[in-house]
Amino acid sequence: MVGKVCSRPVVVTRPDDTIEATARLMRMRNVGAVVVVSNGSPIGLLTDRDVAVDVVGRGKDPTTTPVREVMKKLPTVIQEEAEIFDVARIFATKGVRRLPVVNKVGKLVGIISLDDILMLLGGQMGQIAEG
Repeated sequence: MVGKVCSRPVVVTRPDDTIEATARLMRMRNVGAVVVVSNGSPIGLLTDRDVAVDVVGRGKDPTTTPVREVMKKLPTVIQEEAEIFDVARIFATKGVRRLPVVNKVGKLVGIISLDDILMLLGGQMGQIAEG
């Protein structure tokens, strides 16, 4: 189940936080993406690429630009009870690399990335090779 392998806690930001503050948070926490939340539910996703391309690349001021102007709105999410193959299918069909993980009422509980899945599968393949 996704809930057992997703990363927790999730680094989050709010839609009204500035890009500068969020970029500093990303650097401090060493992450390439943050989930934008409102009332505990994911409403957006902001990546380091978004900051580089959509803020710096367009000459926007990161000290005054709010996250809501740059974030990818309404990200695809996955339920914590879903299976790993569901994640892989969404990655393949939606062309995304990260999925916020939510509980039954839509509250953020974790995040899972393509790299997480590759590491999990690599570990499983290693166990198969040994045994």
